[in-house]
Amino acid sequence: MSSSFPPFNSSVTQSSVARQTLEPGEASARAAQTPRSPLAQREAMLAAISFVAHSFLADGWELEVVEALQRVGEALGVSRATVFEKVEKTAPVFTARYEWNALNARPRPGTESKTFNLDVTPMSMWVPPLAAGKMVYVNTVDLPADARSILEEWGTISLVNVPIFVNGVWWGYLGIDDTQSEHNWDAAQLETLQMCADLLGAGIARGRAHLSSRESEAELRALLSLMSDVLIVLDRQGTYRKIVTSNPSILAAPAEALMGRSVNEVLDTATAYKFMGVIECALDTRTPVRLEYSLQIGEKELWFDATVTPLDEEQVVWVARDITTSRRDALALRESEQLFRLLAENSTDAISRLSSSLETLYVSPSIQQIIGYTPQELIGNHPLDTVHPEDADLLRAAYKEAIANPSKVTTVVYRRLHRTGHYIWCETTGRAIVSKNGKVEEVHLITRDISARRRAEKQLREAEARYRSIFENAVEGIFQSSPDGHYLAANPSLARIYGFESPSELLRAYSDISRQLYTDHRKRTEFIEEMKKEGKVSNFEAQIRRKNGQIIWISENAREVRGDDGTVLYYEGTVEDITARKVAQDQLLHDALHDKLTGLANRALFSDRMAQAFARLKRHPDAIFAVLFLDFDRFKNINDSLGHMAGDELLVAIARRLEGCLRPGDTVSRLGGDEFAILLEDVRDQSDATIVAERVQNAMTTPFTLLGQEIFSSASIGIAIAHADYENPDDLLRDADMAMYRAKSLGKARHEVFDSGMHTRAVALLQLETDLRWAIERQEFELHYQPIVSLQSGKIVGFEALVRWRHPERGTVAPAEFVPVAEETGWIVPIGTWVLQTACEQLASWQNILNVDPPLTMSVNLSGKQFSQPNLIPHIREQLQKWDIAPENLKLEITESAIMENATSVTERLHTLRSLGVKLALDDFGTGYSSLSYLHRFPLDTLKIDRSFVMRMQEGGENREIVRTIVALGLNLGMDVIAEGIEEDAQLKDLRELNCNGGQGFFFSRPVTGDAALELLQQYPSW
Repeated sequence: MSSSFPPFNSSVTQSSVARQTLEPGEASARAAQTPRSPLAQREAMLAAISFVAHSFLADGWELEVVEALQRVGEALGVSRATVFEKVEKTAPVFTARYEWNALNARPRPGTESKTFNLDVTPMSMWVPPLAAGKMVYVNTVDLPADARSILEEWGTISLVNVPIFVNGVWWGYLGIDDTQSEHNWDAAQLETLQMCADLLGAGIARGRAHLSSRESEAELRALLSLMSDVLIVLDRQGTYRKIVTSNPSILAAPAEALMGRSVNEVLDTATAYKFMGVIECALDTRTPVRLEYSLQIGEKELWFDATVTPLDEEQVVWVARDITTSRRDALALRESEQLFRLLAENSTDAISRLSSSLETLYVSPSIQQIIGYTPQELIGNHPLDTVHPEDADLLRAAYKEAIANPSKVTTVVYRRLHRTGHYIWCETTGRAIVSKNGKVEEVHLITRDISARRRAEKQLREAEARYRSIFENAVEGIFQSSPDGHYLAANPSLARIYGFESPSELLRAYSDISRQLYTDHRKRTEFIEEMKKEGKVSNFEAQIRRKNGQIIWISENAREVRGDDGTVLYYEGTVEDITARKVAQDQLLHDALHDKLTGLANRALFSDRMAQAFARLKRHPDAIFAVLFLDFDRFKNINDSLGHMAGDELLVAIARRLEGCLRPGDTVSRLGGDEFAILLEDVRDQSDATIVAERVQNAMTTPFTLLGQEIFSSASIGIAIAHADYENPDDLLRDADMAMYRAKSLGKARHEVFDSGMHTRAVALLQLETDLRWAIERQEFELHYQPIVSLQSGKIVGFEALVRWRHPERGTVAPAEFVPVAEETGWIVPIGTWVLQTACEQLASWQNILNVDPPLTMSVNLSGKQFSQPNLIPHIREQLQKWDIAPENLKLEITESAIMENATSVTERLHTLRSLGVKLALDDFGTGYSSLSYLHRFPLDTLKIDRSFVMRMQEGGENREIVRTIVALGLNLGMDVIAEGIEEDAQLKDLRELNCNGGQGFFFSRPVTGDAALELLQQYPSW
């Protein structure tokens, strides 16, 4: 039985006649089951190999073949050794070329002179393995009867057939048979036979090439180079004892340099250690060892396949074959196969192999993603089975064309059935694969799902149709123009924008866009430069000339269109007529920088021009300018009395007069409300600015006519002169504003020039505001009480609560200093709330201690802001209830100016307070602008004469008459009249003569603390 060689140390069983071939190396398994050959047989085998390798160095080499066969046969202990030559190229027809027969054997009958064809014999099963380079060995008893009868006729009991190849072509085979007994061939025997067959093939090749000439030993070694083997005898110490090779380049060093040296001296440590281990293993186990290894020879790494066979107890034969190329090819093949598998299994395209009859042999897994079927379901089927019936002929024709033209790649687009029942669009590219004899063996296909692409193509066609519709019907102009300046295409809207009847008329009209279209031909150059830089232009605005000569504004958006070689083919883009927008933008810009009511510059424009003047001043210190800040006196009264429309009309009239007061180049601005500012440039000194201020004030002396009435107005003007010490323009405007407030505080209708003292006072005022806020949180306020005396009885009938501020650093701060600031900042509201609560608490305390009849009253001042608070009345009611105070014992004092700010709403609020039962007093009467008609309508209980009138009573004349008139007025209106500021006995006597009801002042007592007031009450003083 024959079998292929397995790797060393594997096993093979002889189970059936069918297994008659052995792969190289499998024989070792067979040999492992036979008894080990004697050492003498192995030495004879080695000697036979050596003889075969060197026998061809002498003349008459053909005679040496038979002797070589004899030596091999005797070493193996067989009966016959025959060399059969294949005499026909296309058929396994053989003749016996050389033969050796042992003394106990007879020649094969019928093989001396005639040929025989193995294919027509019962041994035809030997042909395929021998042709493939595999040995065939068999024991006769294991063969079928027909084959066994032939071998029995030859007397053969066991045989081995070893193929011989000459120059890579199957030349014949070496037949070894035994007529005495069955054999179990071991690995060493089979390796010896294969080596002999290889050497015979090489020798035969040499003999054919040089029948007429004698070859030298170098030529024989060149012939031996047909074998890539090297034979080395090594002893147990790894010493090179013999080297036979025809290819010295595969040795680690020249043969003569290796002889007598150890592998430890020649090879690197790791390789030498490995070799020594193999030698020791082969010698110790007395069995061949097979291995693969690599050596660095020169600059190349060579790979070898070696068999190490024990020669005797101390030596081995190392037979190595260079497998570098085959190993590299095998690795490349594996990588190629892995790459193909990776590609096939991971590609989104399906890869298929069809037979020449179009039967599916293979299809990659991605086919399931395309049509839903698994590869297993499709293998063996015809691809037309799942093709749309309408596309079947198309696909059939494509396959036919691919088979008819193998060198041509054929592509077809068709519909294919999906597993879910719907059809998808596929694109398949195919090519026929042809064998060496020119016959089509397979068709290879790549299939992809192009459904999405087909949809995209459809959408593209629809989009193109829509684009054409948009192009023709768009409101915006659409164009294509060449880089050299003429239009290639235009839509109707572009023609309309440019004033033409049709696009064709427009295209004929313009041959040079830069000079025929743009009003400034440089705009086209700018357009091209921007296009070169960015590849597009966005919102490119320019003025163009329409067909009729009208100038309009357009905005262009365009991009470059380039060819495959990168050159610019044309520009394409859109054009929009933005004339209306530009007009609107100009108007918006004007509106953004001008006051809508007066048309004057607004704060933004004024600040910009002031910044420009400031920058000139920094460059040229002599470029002095000035800022005038104007506020019109009593404008609020006019606005409230005549209405906002009249106020607006007045502001417009003021603006016109201010414009008439300015020099060319000056700027007047309305900053807001009734505040105006004037920028005077190129002033020489302060006098230039004051001249303009006086001119403005003179202009205001002429009355304004509003709603048929003549109205007079005046302006308070602050002046600030710019100089190099200013850091920014806003500081200059701030200082002019500060000077304006100074003018207003000094009597209005005047102008003041800013000085550093104003800034110092402003800083102090700012600090006062900060301290005032902290004073509320830190409770730095306290109440003092000044007695109010009845001038009829001379007794104390009540007190006025007066707030005092004990500043932690400045000491006592006068009310005249901090109350106006509190009024302006709004802090007067929480201060007033605290005053009312504290005064009520103090009154309740006195009433509990003293039994006074009638009960004492407490007068509390209400500021204008406090009076307008919505929670004032609930708070008063809460305090009365909390401290159990009779409402008539609380008197609320309101200044004349606070009442007159809004007489109508104040009247309603006063009636509500009166309904609580509290008393109401009009404080500082005579200092404001009260109307007697309003005074009659107010629900007031008391008039308080301002101390300024009382202090001048002794001067006689009109001052005393004023007091008399006020007292008479109050008494006639049913009110009590109290005089403030009584400091002398003569004043007291005069007031009693005038029948004034009450008074208060230093003559009676200064404002004192609550405790001091209690002590005063307990003394029951009388005046």
